[in-house]
Amino acid sequence: MRNGELKIDAADIFDWDRLCEMAAYMELREVRTFMDAVRMFAYTFTSTHRVDDQNTLLADWIRNATHLQSRETAEEVLAALAEQAHGDLELLREFAKQNGVRLKRNS
Repeated sequence: MRNGELKIDAADIFDWDRLCEMAAYMELREVRTFMDAVRMFAYTFTSTHRVDDQNTLLADWIRNATHLQSRETAEEVLAALAEQAHGDLELLREFAKQNGVRLKRNS
């Protein structure tokens, strides 16, 4: 994090009610689609009430979803997550950058 930047908390990015609506308990072996992964994330995220744990969950989810992907694909993953979870894309992008995800510079 650069000097003067505020650390973004994952809970500030998403619409909590939307996450609760879409949350679904799933075993990892059951996840087949992007939406399954988002639903599983939403369940775990809304079941966790410690801010640090939520931040870790989101950071890990983003890193896993964008691992070995191009910057463009990483941007698409973030945009899709923000859309489905009614999240703030700019906050999500900044959170991703703060957690080591490489994104396009001028998006």
